[in-house]
Amino acid sequence: MLARPKSGQNHFVAPIENDPITCIEYDAARGYAIVGSMSGRIAAYLVNFDESDKPKDQAVVPESKAIDGAPAGPVRVISSSQQGRLEVTCTILAPKSDESIRSIHLDKQRILAIVGDVQVKEWDSISHAVRVRPFRRAHHYGICTNSYTLCAGPRVLIMTTGSRDSQYFDLSDEARAHDLFPTIVRCGLPGRTIPVAFDGTRVVWVERIPSVGRSVKVQDLTTVPPTTLAEMSFTRPNKFYWGFQVSGSRIAYVTNHSIIKIWELNNKEKFLFKFTAHKSQVLAFIFRDEGRELITLGDDNKIKMWRDGVLVRKLIRINGKFHSGVPYILKRFGDWIFYSADDGVFSIHL
Repeated sequence: MLARPKSGQNHFVAPIENDPITCIEYDAARGYAIVGSMSGRIAAYLVNFDESDKPKDQAVVPESKAIDGAPAGPVRVISSSQQGRLEVTCTILAPKSDESIRSIHLDKQRILAIVGDVQVKEWDSISHAVRVRPFRRAHHYGICTNSYTLCAGPRVLIMTTGSRDSQYFDLSDEARAHDLFPTIVRCGLPGRTIPVAFDGTRVVWVERIPSVGRSVKVQDLTTVPPTTLAEMSFTRPNKFYWGFQVSGSRIAYVTNHSIIKIWELNNKEKFLFKFTAHKSQVLAFIFRDEGRELITLGDDNKIKMWRDGVLVRKLIRINGKFHSGVPYILKRFGDWIFYSADDGVFSIHL
C-alpha cells in the first residue's frame, strides 16, 4: 500500500534506460505503477514513501533476463527526490520484443497490455500469471502496411491505410475478450490520412488534401455508418499543429509549439479559448472533465493546470530532463500526476 506523501512531493519512480516510454498506468489501491516502452518492455514498480530526509544516490534498475511472462525477482531501488525518499521495487513483466507497447489498462484483477497491432498480454494482478492472445486479422510479418493502434482504456481501434474496415475491440467485456474477435467498423482511412486520437467512441484523424492543406475530422463510431461530428480546415502551410484530443463536446490542440486552442465541436467559426501555455514548448497535455480541465507539461520544467482556459495551479522546477525530442507521457490518476522525462518516470502528489 502506498503511504500518502506530503502534497507537492515530486519523486523519481522508474528509469527510462534509453527506451522511450509509451504508456503509464497507476493503481493507487495497490501502490504500483505499470510502465510500457517503445521496445516492448513492461515493468511494474511498487513504490513506498520514506519521510526521512537522508539523501541517497539515485539508482538504476538493471535490465532483466526473465523469460517473457515470467516475472523477474524484485529489485529494490532507493531514489532521491525533492523531499524524503522513495523506495521502488521493480518487477519485469515482459522483456524487450519486436513490437512497442501501445497501451496498458488496469481492470479489476487484470493488467492488460496492448502490444502493437499483434496481441494482448494479460496478467493476473496478484499472481502475475500471464496469458497471450493474438488479435484476429493482425498484420502479417513481411507485409508492408501502415496500421495504427489507438487505445482508450480497454477499448482498442486498429486502422489500416487503404482498408475500408477498421477493427474495434472492447476488452472490458471479459467473456468476449477471451475470443478477441473484433467488431468491424466501416471507418476506412484514405491514403493521405493519419488517425491521431481515440476516446473510446470517437476517432480524430488528419487528412492532407492537395492544394488545400490539412483537414481534421472527428467521427462518431457508434453510428452506422460513422457520423462526422466536426471538420476543421488548416490552410496555412507553415503552421505546426499537433496533440488533437476530444473531451465532451470540445476539441483541443497545440499550435506553434506553445499555444493551446480549444473549440466546441459544433462551432468551428470561433475558438472558445486560446492561450500560451508555456514560454517554449508544450511537450504533452491532458484534456479531461468534459473539456473543462487541461493539464500541460512544458520543457521549462513546469506543469500547469487550466480550467476553462484560466490557469489555476502551477508546479515549477519539476524533476526530469527534456531534451531528446521523443513523445512524452503525462497522466493524471486522482491526486497523482505521472510523467515521463529523458531520465525516467516521475510522480507528483497534488
